[in-house]
Amino acid sequence: MSSLAFLPLEIFIVVLIIERIVDQSERKAKLQKLNMVWARFSTMSAITCCGDCWTISITKLKFQHFNLKDNWGKKEFQEAAAYADKLKIEMTATI
Repeated sequence: MSSLAFLPLEIFIVVLIIERIVDQSERKAKLQKLNMVWARFSTMSAITCCGDCWTISITKLKFQHFNLKDNWGKKEFQEAAAYADKLKIEMTATI
């Protein structure tokens, strides 16, 4: 009978552990998405800041490949990365 008295406590501890694991995996996924957004922001900011002295030619760029959404999975990130790898970027200085 004494072991039944601790059953609610044991269930509570297990639930806390599982909740922490789920929270960590969700946080990791959000951080990955945030890193991609930050990379895009910093790239676009650099292009804007250097726009006066640099001419950048990106051939056939389709921005729909980089529209980050909440429901993106691994497949969408891989497709965007593959598309970015295929881009041809030419830069010339006009100082």
